[in-house]
Amino acid sequence: MKENLYKLNIKNRSLLRFIIGLFPRFYKYHCNSLIVSIARLRGANIGKNSSITLLLAIKSNKNLTIGNYSIIEASELDLREKITIGNKVIINKGAIILRQSHDLNSNVFKTIGSELIIEDYAWITSNTIITPSCKIIQNSAVIATGSVVVKDVEQNIVVGGNPAKFIKDRPNIPNELEFDSLQGRDFFKYIKARFFN
Repeated sequence: MKENLYKLNIKNRSLLRFIIGLFPRFYKYHCNSLIVSIARLRGANIGKNSSITLLLAIKSNKNLTIGNYSIIEASELDLREKITIGNKVIINKGAIILRQSHDLNSNVFKTIGSELIIEDYAWITSNTIITPSCKIIQNSAVIATGSVVVKDVEQNIVVGGNPAKFIKDRPNIPNELEFDSLQGRDFFKYIKARFFN
């Protein structure tokens, strides 16, 4: 059975380089574990090896669900409505997810909102805004930097602009990518790759 690139890279490191690599991984893995624990205590449902910001953890509640191996660098998630994030999703810094607004047709400015589902392998890049009128971002969709998303996004496409529109199909889905290693949160996997199968 062919070994993946991640394992080969770790096994081929010198012992000194491997040991040096342990320290930042130990720090990042355990800091992230603490942050995720705060979010879970506040009612969020966070999967295995997912990463979130401390600010998001502090304001988390039962409306936040995140799958496995997702990287959430943004803190501006409006948790007044349910947000469900799948596996291996990346949401970059500066992204804003809004879930409630005011009904312009209401004479009392009634508050309206909706839940949001972000499916597996979606990538929401920096400085994007997801408005309450968007209810689903499908599998492997990409939101280009600076976009304003006002409607649902189909799977395997790249959208961008204000309002966000179709740019192109997404040619490759990064399903073999070791997501936790992107941020050095792979402390135990790093050790396992070196010494076990």
